[in-house]
Amino acid sequence: MKTLFTRKSFLFLALASTLLFSCKKEDDNTLNGRPEDILDKEHVVLNDMYGITAIFPVDQWTNTYMDTMPTNPDRYFDGYRYNVICASLLSDNNPSESGEPRYATTIYFMRFHETMESKEAANSYIQSYKKKMYDDLKNIYYTEVSEPTDTILGKENYTATHFTARRGNDVKEGTEDVYLIYKSPRLYGITIKLDDDMREASLSKCMDILPTVSIK
Repeated sequence: MKTLFTRKSFLFLALASTLLFSCKKEDDNTLNGRPEDILDKEHVVLNDMYGITAIFPVDQWTNTYMDTMPTNPDRYFDGYRYNVICASLLSDNNPSESGEPRYATTIYFMRFHETMESKEAANSYIQSYKKKMYDDLKNIYYTEVSEPTDTILGKENYTATHFTARRGNDVKEGTEDVYLIYKSPRLYGITIKLDDDMREASLSKCMDILPTVSIK
């Protein structure tokens, strides 16, 4: 058991580091968009390079992306990799001692690598993903993981599977709200990551984004 704990702790501390620091930065690090992405003076469309997008207020969020996550080479992650665009709330930046940005509020827009030919296959994958990446790490990286429920979100009223996880155990306490949407043949995800000390102030800003989500 000690060996398993050590290995999984290492894996997810590595993943946590990846989530916090490894998204590739756009030049100005603000979600201002290209001319074709600007809706009006106050709103901009998130880059849809991975098939999932949303509408954001200008000058309040980052615009960053990662081609493949998780990036840790360990085979523990095989089958659960995804591309992701990270949108982090600029006002919630608490830089590390080295000056690297460390955002307390981030929304991850995910497109999984695996393809699924049916809703049943997607549901099976979702169950496996939740078990492998959350349930199996309860009491190691997460302190609580909720049961999944169905919900509706986005511009086209997508059916999504939703669950929450609480972070703790030697990492900064916070929550992750995970939404998984199947649109054949891909599974898409939206994960809202919030530190506890910013949750009350920032959750509503994240929830305002969810109704604007669109999958191309």
